Amino acid sequence: MVAGVSIRIALVVTRDLTPGTAWGYLVAHLLGRGHLVVASKQPLDVFRFAIGEPPFEIFPRDITSDDYLKIPIEPGAHQKLNSFVNRSEYASVHAVLLTMLSRRDSSGTFRTIDREVVIRRLLLSLFSQLLRANPTHVVFEETPHEIADFALFEISRFMGIATLFFQPSLVGPQLVARTAIEEILVVPASGGLNTNMESARVGAGKISRAAVQKLELGGGTALLDRQKRIDSAASDLRAKLRALVWTVKTIFNGEPNPLVNRTGHEHAPRIFAKTYEIFVARSLRNSLNRTIAALPSKMPTTKSRYAIFALHYEPERTNMPEGLPYLSQLDAVLAARCFLPEDVILFVKEHYSQQSSSLRGYVGRSPLAYRYLEGIPGVEMLGVGANTRELVQGAEAIFTMTGKIGIEAAFLGTPAIYLGQPWWGQMPGAYAFSTLSIVDDVIKQQPPTAEEVWEWFENQIDHTLLFGLGGTSPEKYSSRISALPEGFEELEFESIARAVDSFLARPL
Repeated sequence: MVAGVSIRIALVVTRDLTPGTAWGYLVAHLLGRGHLVVASKQPLDVFRFAIGEPPFEIFPRDITSDDYLKIPIEPGAHQKLNSFVNRSEYASVHAVLLTMLSRRDSSGTFRTIDREVVIRRLLLSLFSQLLRANPTHVVFEETPHEIADFALFEISRFMGIATLFFQPSLVGPQLVARTAIEEILVVPASGGLNTNMESARVGAGKISRAAVQKLELGGGTALLDRQKRIDSAASDLRAKLRALVWTVKTIFNGEPNPLVNRTGHEHAPRIFAKTYEIFVARSLRNSLNRTIAALPSKMPTTKSRYAIFALHYEPERTNMPEGLPYLSQLDAVLAARCFLPEDVILFVKEHYSQQSSSLRGYVGRSPLAYRYLEGIPGVEMLGVGANTRELVQGAEAIFTMTGKIGIEAAFLGTPAIYLGQPWWGQMPGAYAFSTLSIVDDVIKQQPPTAEEVWEWFENQIDHTLLFGLGGTSPEKYSSRISALPEGFEELEFESIARAVDSFLARPL
């Protein structure tokens, strides 16, 4: 408790909150310390025996549903909204919200005029929720990258409510605690761990080291390997037959797809609506995939000096909002091109996952993006088949928003210039784009040795990074990436509890 102030916490968590889970342990920990949990994304009925009947406010996940219309508007919410949208900072917030709404548009049917209403309804509802719950702190399980979460994050900061979220490192089951997109929270080191947690710490650390080692050797990530296996299986005849059966069943029996917007068309016949949504979504996917397949995968041999800009998969939190202050990767590519000398070609490489059959990349990138980029003098596109390791080895520098290619580059001695907010920003060989004036500031630097880079990562894994998964469940992480050691949830609770306690101890 801060200087006698009653701490009222809103938990924006989708993970399991029942006892025996990491976040369930955290809820019990907070209640045991006398704090109030006044709002949550998840029902907390299991804890009511301990806390009575506090005014839990559930934040709906589907912003295009009627759930937000059912939220009563608190007196004063409209005045708060008016002040919020009339600030100079709102223009960039609004741009992010519009971009995030694109992630809901798998058909190209979500009109701007409808999006504008949805955004305002969302903001007004969230202001009402916060006025009703009156939290002093908001804790997010991971970087707020869905539109409702990001809107809540920005509104909370506007209202003077302290915020905390956990940024996944993506090189193992470890996290970074942040109180803002640009600000990392320094968390005190853990004390002595019990035997079970110490064993889990060692096991989880091995997963992180293996992930870093794979990047060092140019092997990519376990998640990318999984996507490639799924894509390979999707071309099998049996997989195509299953897809056909699924399509027919969906047309006649399926529920409406929440990623296809029907604002203004609520009364369309069901079979027609399902057929239409499948057709337009598939059309968008195919258009993007054909465009990406046409990109060249080999760099012209006549080029001498070059740099690489590795695009992120979209839609993804590593680009939005962790790519801020850049609202678009198109703007970031343009900034990198203007930064480089004219005799250095900037090759822009597409991410494999953008055309993966297992992901929704078709809602994140327009086929027009490549024509725009190729029209910029000194910029050339490369497709997903280009050998990333070979490209990085010969480059003057690599540019990325927050991507793991920066880690690969550091091990190869190629300067890694980041434009967003990666957790590895202090890594040897990494440079913040915002701090640079000329490219020679980077190119003429003595590159770190692989040993120096490893020393930095060893320190991060053992002493700085927190153990945790963000919004991914332990079951999903174990099945998709690597089997977590026994006792990991207790270890995760210990980590996030230390971060939350440090966060709550800060003056409001």
